[in-house]
Amino acid sequence: MRIAHLSDLHVLVDPTGRGLVRGDAVSRARALVADVAALAPKIDVVAITGDLTDDGEEADYALVRDLLAPLDVPVLAVPGNHDLRVPMRAAFDAAAYEDPFFLHHEAVLGSTRFLALDSLSAGEVGGRLCPARLDWIAGKLSRPFEGDTFLLIHHPPCPTATGVLDDAILIEGNAELRAILAGLERPAHILCGHLHRPIQCLWDRSLVSVATSTAFQFALEIDAERQPPLSDEPFAYRIHIVDGTGTHVIQRRFVSF
Repeated sequence: MRIAHLSDLHVLVDPTGRGLVRGDAVSRARALVADVAALAPKIDVVAITGDLTDDGEEADYALVRDLLAPLDVPVLAVPGNHDLRVPMRAAFDAAAYEDPFFLHHEAVLGSTRFLALDSLSAGEVGGRLCPARLDWIAGKLSRPFEGDTFLLIHHPPCPTATGVLDDAILIEGNAELRAILAGLERPAHILCGHLHRPIQCLWDRSLVSVATSTAFQFALEIDAERQPPLSDEPFAYRIHIVDGTGTHVIQRRFVSF
């Protein structure tokens, strides 16, 4: 199973003059998708961990759908703090969502299980897992599964040594999620976004992989006391490869824009 992990596209129909979002954010997102679509051997699934749009407008989601059109594999997406649930549900497969409000869902592809968890808290930058969402993920993970499990969530559930950026990661429900994951016989793989930097953490037994963004990237600042400056460092996305035997390979793929 080959999984391309993307995040934080921040698509806008017109990104001109929109704060941190680059003016060429849409063309960069389109180039990224084209690169994923052209890979050989072929990618099996694309995971997008939130902030697909910057404003959550219907027109922005229509543009996201157009950008993703070259992909002929399953695309699994969760909302980020810039997304809005109603237009995002309409833009994707509404029938796949298992809750009338939250946008979480499950997909089992071969020997790999994907659990897409909605951490959006309206009006906040940080994320939350309320009791209802924790009950959903606990119920899913309580069912025996012999293959690999990937948890998709926008907000990283653990500190990442980024200082002020860690003030707005998962700010509610992380301790409960940690306890749920601790009970698994086989560790879960956690895919996140939100921080606009490529980061990997080991959270107890679970590997947390944070994807960076095509819209803008922050420079590396350990324990930053203020928002880091933007960076023009080369962009790369990660490809996760699992085979059901417990081996998890992660490759980086650089994209030239």
